[in-house]
Amino acid sequence: MLSRHAVGIHDVKTQEIADHYGKEALEVTIVFSRGTGDRAAGDDAMDTLVAINLALQEKQEDRFAFMRFTIEEELEHRDDPEC
Repeated sequence: MLSRHAVGIHDVKTQEIADHYGKEALEVTIVFSRGTGDRAAGDDAMDTLVAINLALQEKQEDRFAFMRFTIEEELEHRDDPEC
């Protein structure tokens, strides 16, 4: 199971997409908590990827998962019409 607090994860979002061949795929966006910074690198980032892939396998998800990383601040700026 993915422990959000261990690696500073604020949220994990998934969206159905099509890959460049037109096949069904998933976009997985991992949103790190405010101030996580460099702590979200190295072994923590790899552990997060492994945990997400294991969770998808447990759910018998066979679509390819495109992983994206962002931080809370970036999402706030995208949602702010003045930015």
